Parts: sequence; C-alpha cells; structure tokens
Amino acid sequence: MMPSRFFPARVSRRMHPLIRSLNGLLILAAATGIHAQPIGKLPAGTTLTRAEGTVIHQFDADLDAGGDVGMTALGVKFDLLHSLGEGRSVGGSIGYTGDFFSFDGAGGIGGIDPWDTINTLSLTGFYGSPIGADWNIRIAPSITASGESSASFADSLTFGTLLAFTREVSETLTIGLGAGIFTGLEDTRGFPFLAIRWEFAPGWTLQNPFRPGPAGPAGLELAYATDTWEFGIGSAYRSYRFRLADDGPVPEGIGEYTSVPFFVRATRQIAANLTLDLYGGLLFGGSIELENSNGNALTDSDFDPAPIIAFSLSGRF
Repeated sequence: MMPSRFFPARVSRRMHPLIRSLNGLLILAAATGIHAQPIGKLPAGTTLTRAEGTVIHQFDADLDAGGDVGMTALGVKFDLLHSLGEGRSVGGSIGYTGDFFSFDGAGGIGGIDPWDTINTLSLTGFYGSPIGADWNIRIAPSITASGESSASFADSLTFGTLLAFTREVSETLTIGLGAGIFTGLEDTRGFPFLAIRWEFAPGWTLQNPFRPGPAGPAGLELAYATDTWEFGIGSAYRSYRFRLADDGPVPEGIGEYTSVPFFVRATRQIAANLTLDLYGGLLFGGSIELENSNGNALTDSDFDPAPIIAFSLSGRF
C-alpha cells in the first residue's frame, strides 16, 4: 500500500512559521494530495523536494471464510514542487509500495490463497492557483499501476483526476469541496470530499489526515500540538483494487481490499529537516473480494477488526 493509504507524513506545527508554510505547501502538492492547507505565496522559481519512507503492519485477522489474513507494507515516495509565483505552483510525485500479504489457515478465501505480494507504482501531477482574493483551485491527475509481479502492466493501470476548490475564510480556517474520478481495473469510481483545515483553538486543528485518491476521500483527523509533539486521532474509508498474476489461482483476476482505519498518531520533528510519525490503531469493516478478469465477482469475505502499527520518516532537502 502507498504510505498515504493509511498514514500521511506530518510536520510539527511548532516549527518556524516560514518552514511550516513551505513544508505544508509541499505536502499538499505531493502525489494525490489536495488538502485545505493554505498554499501561500513562494518566490517564483522556488523548488521544494521531499522524500518519505513508511512501514505499515496489519496483524493477522480471522476471515469469515476461514483462515486469516495479515499484511506488511513498505513504501517510498519522492515529491517535487515548483513555484510559478503569485500563488501558482506545479509539482509531481512518484512512489512505490510493496504490500506483502499472508493468508493462513483454511485456504484463505474461497479455498485458495488469492494473492501474495502486490506492487504499486504511482505517478501524479499537481497544479494550484488562486482564483480571486480568497479562493484556490487544485488539480491532481494521476496514473497508478497496481498488481502482482507477473500481472499485465497495461491491465493494472488506473487513471484519474482530483479537482478541489478551497476558500481561505480566515487565518485559521480554510475549507472547500472537491471530487475525484478514477477508471481502470474494470471499474470507474467517483466521489466527493471535504477539504478542511480549521485551527479552532490554540493547539487544536481539525484537518484531513489522508490524501484523497483512487482509494477514496480524505477522512478527518483531530490534532493537538505541544511545543515538541503533535498528536492526532482520526479515521477514513479506504478501498484498493489490483490486478492478479496471470499464472495465479484466478488468472488476470482482480483483488480488492477494503477497510475503515481508526488511528492515533504521534509526530515529532527529530532534526531540522526530518520528521518521525508513529501510529497505532484498528481496521474495522475489513473485507477482501476476488473478481475474474472481467471484473465479475467470484467470492468475498469479511475479516475481524485488525490491529495496525506504522511509522513514517520524511525529510526535506
């Protein structure tokens, strides 16, 4: 899974205001990110870069169909943002994640172990611009390839675009609406999402914890910052589709993994340009589904609530 599938990288709100502004802008522009974080105005020609690595572990959970399922994800991502001046910016992101699934017990789902390692490669663009005094538009087209190692690359592609309009109501509130549409893997999906960043009391912020994308909208997180730490609690709906191997139990089929993660987060800036995020939580509403190569459902199974832990290390350079 991509690092942002469950957990985004964070930056302490107690940084110097300029560093906070620059890094907040970079996070917003990265990959599938269209948040309500104010863009601000960088000098024309300024280029920002950011890299992150993430590890996520889902502990084994019992499948209703028999057996259990677990997963460990390792991901890396690189973001770049370039200012065009006057509040306009362009950027892009490239990322890779390996999701290492394990099915144990009574044959996983449908009497088989449907897949093992899912490789995901994503490439995303970004453009942001002010509209009038208070409004901004953000656009993020993307292409993602997700599947097992021997799956057809062309059949593993998903194409999509995110579009959001946000308004800076005040220095402490930015809010907006957006929509995403994604097609590929024998399916087309669209969804609306709320983009919000509201510092409603000293140290307290209501914000989007995830970057919206093919997996779904952005969710909500309540965060509190001290002088050295930031803590958050939040949730969102996530659903991922991927192409299966051409020599597997369901040749060129499609797998889907759905869950509702509830999490707590602790974030600390451990060096001038380095931030550490620690996470723990539970996946609720978990399910896996198996489809044939045409996208017709074959079998599915829910799984019990599953504990999750994760950490993410991100840096600017």
